[in-house]
Amino acid sequence: MKPILTLKNITKNFGSRTVVDSLNLDIMDGEIFGLVGVNGSGKTTILRLIIGFYAADNGEILFNSQPFSRVQDIRRKFGVATQDKCFYPNLTVKENVEHFGKLYGMGDSELQESIKDTLKLVELYDVRDMLARKLSGGMQKRVDIACAIVHSPQIIVLDEPTSDLDVFLRKDMISLIKLINTAGITVVVSSHLLNELEGLCHRIGILDKGKLLKVAAPAQLRKEYARLAEVHITTSPGYYKRMIPLLKERSLNVDSLTVLDEKMIIHTNAVEPILNALPRILSESKESLVSVDVKRPSLEDVFEAVVKGP
Repeated sequence: MKPILTLKNITKNFGSRTVVDSLNLDIMDGEIFGLVGVNGSGKTTILRLIIGFYAADNGEILFNSQPFSRVQDIRRKFGVATQDKCFYPNLTVKENVEHFGKLYGMGDSELQESIKDTLKLVELYDVRDMLARKLSGGMQKRVDIACAIVHSPQIIVLDEPTSDLDVFLRKDMISLIKLINTAGITVVVSSHLLNELEGLCHRIGILDKGKLLKVAAPAQLRKEYARLAEVHITTSPGYYKRMIPLLKERSLNVDSLTVLDEKMIIHTNAVEPILNALPRILSESKESLVSVDVKRPSLEDVFEAVVKGP
């Protein structure tokens, strides 16, 4: 993939405070890119720089390798849905989307066809004539997204799209974002819910205090920073003291071992060798396997490791 958006040495100050510090980033055409960090890390400021709401104090942003100033009608290339509601509550769903399409200069015939397709994509076509204020919170977020993509942008920027949604609506929103991406739209999304982005984003950028510390695919981040996994083993009758020496004797890269709540927890960077040796160890210690569960480090663990550093 080639970069569709390039941020080169971008710095943004508010008074004496540096909010984005010498940031360099390529966002690839067709990917879902996630910006993660705690509140105040600079996520929203970066998104506002990307869409031109803020001007950088230093650096340059390129679209398809060209400065924004050279790209014809650059604003039509972008769509944006913020944390705040952008729609008009006393307009219907269709009227809202139509209004934003006109703001982007769409012709009437083009707009009407796009409204239909857009509302079907975000699953709001059946409520197109309902006032936006009467919709549920999850559906209102879909109205915002519909308004952001009605003009068929090449990039959509989503700031905390799952905030204030329950777990079921968050899953629906994640599915919608994936669907939008399959329609050929590059997605840039911010969130402080790292684990939620793991199954969504092709790559993730970790921010802390305005600095971009690391950019990589979720699996690569996990492999690089989250060294140890946990193997949870429950046996019967559960005399784990007989198993512990056997585990240590076989050089199975056991980093640490704990017996807690009637189960044994092994911290290791070599899960497969332990699982392969487990049947023989159980036989030799006269234990019967009740359950075994492997818990991989979460992206929360990765984030903490990246931010804290070596």
